[in-house]
Amino acid sequence: MLKIADATLLARSKIKSHKIWFMIVIVVEAILLAVVFLSLGVSNAIGDDLGRYSKSSLSGRYLVRATTPRYTYNSPLNNNQEIWDLSEELYRNAIVEKKEIASQIGVDYDENSEEKPTEFVEGDRTFNSWTKYGQEAISEYINNLDIDSNKDDLRQKLTGYDYKNIYEWHNMRADGDIVLLKNGKEDFSEYKSASSSIDEKTLNGFQVLDESIYKEFILGDIDTTSESIPIVISQSTAKKYLGIEGEDISYNELTDRIINKEYDACYRNEASKQLLFAVEQSKNNSYADLVYAEPNISCGDVLVEKDNRSSLELENEAKNIAFQKTTGEYDEPKQAKLTFRIVGVIPIKDNQNANSTDVMGLIQELGEINIATPLIPLSYYEQNWQTLDEVFIDYSKTKDIYGIASGYLIEFNNADDTIRFVSENTCVDNNEGCLDKSRPFYLSYDNKSLILTDISEFAKKIISIFVVIAICIAVITTVVIILRSINSERKEISIYGAIGFRRSHIVQIYLMQTIIVSVATILLAIVIALLIGGVANFALGGILATNLEEIFSIYNQTIETNVFAPNISILIISGVFVLSTVASGAITALLFSKQNIVSGLRYE
Repeated sequence: MLKIADATLLARSKIKSHKIWFMIVIVVEAILLAVVFLSLGVSNAIGDDLGRYSKSSLSGRYLVRATTPRYTYNSPLNNNQEIWDLSEELYRNAIVEKKEIASQIGVDYDENSEEKPTEFVEGDRTFNSWTKYGQEAISEYINNLDIDSNKDDLRQKLTGYDYKNIYEWHNMRADGDIVLLKNGKEDFSEYKSASSSIDEKTLNGFQVLDESIYKEFILGDIDTTSESIPIVISQSTAKKYLGIEGEDISYNELTDRIINKEYDACYRNEASKQLLFAVEQSKNNSYADLVYAEPNISCGDVLVEKDNRSSLELENEAKNIAFQKTTGEYDEPKQAKLTFRIVGVIPIKDNQNANSTDVMGLIQELGEINIATPLIPLSYYEQNWQTLDEVFIDYSKTKDIYGIASGYLIEFNNADDTIRFVSENTCVDNNEGCLDKSRPFYLSYDNKSLILTDISEFAKKIISIFVVIAICIAVITTVVIILRSINSERKEISIYGAIGFRRSHIVQIYLMQTIIVSVATILLAIVIALLIGGVANFALGGILATNLEEIFSIYNQTIETNVFAPNISILIISGVFVLSTVASGAITALLFSKQNIVSGLRYE
């Protein structure tokens, strides 16, 4: 048996005698393998980066919205004769009741002032679903269906699925208008038109949402005992409040300037707004018996400047108010001063729509609301709902023809259960409403988590195919080169045999030669890959981090970001490469060592 040291020495001398040839072989193969290693490192880095950013943002979480739509304007309920008859019954009963109340109080009542829920048009009976009694009939019919859709029902349906949590959300709308004070004063002109820009009334509606969903954007303290209402607003709304619209300002600078800043606003219901309109009319008719004047303080009562009405007119007004109160139709003027404190900012720029940012896109689609709609943390709402109910209509407590205007967010732990739960449990709406007792929830997901999963899986398959092809090319190329090299040395192999070398000795020499070449190739490939990968991390890591922060809406965190990240797969591929090339070299040497010495000596 030839000693390993001697075999190594002979193999090295053979390599030195053909060093140019072997250098070319090693460099070419190293470059091929370096491309493979770089592909693996980039693939691994991208996967790790997406994982880290996904865990730090809403878009990477497997969230499903569960809502309870009960009715749409195209609903077949519009053709339900039972609902038509019920609306007529409600309509007739209301007229009888109001006539009796009017008679008792002593006021005139005209039943023609009531909108008919059904009527005949060209001989055909039609249903006016938009009327008061049409809506009441639909609501009563739906409620009698006894469709369960609360949190416990949802939790029961989640049995057998791998989910993490259920979060609550619901809408709140001001019963009137809320307008910010300007320099401490109330701008009455903002109440004059019901069609005022929604941008001017960003505080008219809120989403009450579990703050654990968007906790990374809450930078202020949520004091549940404070009279000021904590809200989270969009980046564009924050710039509007600061009066810096259109300015290029960083997210961090913006939050530094607005977090914990308080804004005073006035709330007025519809009746109070009508009195403000009456003030304007009074300015044009100062000779009227009843003249109103603007409040002398912000958020104060509208003043009566002059009231020369007769006692009969005053008596009739009192009777009409009594009639409206008895029938539940009286709207008493209400106004109040409110204070809002900014505790968080959702990072969305002025030139982006809601769907371009995962948080605001999700929030917008929850209630199909304007992007300017602020958020109220659920923890504050739970402690102060009674106070908020004095100003806002909480639709989670009101069953109307559209169902319970609230819902849930379900967070799953994996993509498979997310997709399976939605496909197996969502109601098939088809503009008919979710009226199936077995499937009362409409389920949907629109954030990036499942898209990222699909992209990641697709990328892994493509890269795996590429790596396999590249490895095969590298191994085949190396084997062919080694075979050619050994074949060209058939005469030298015969000389070894002629001077007394055994076959095993010859195999050892060429085995060591193959080991030296393959190991040198692997080491050079690793060095090339690490150098290029290191330069890429230094030069492109910051750019990649900036883009990922933008995509995932992460502005106040520092997350490790790499372009190239080597892992154990590089060592595995290196081992496969060495073993395959060494085996091919040994087998080839063994075959040629069995050749006839005389024939081998004749080979040129």
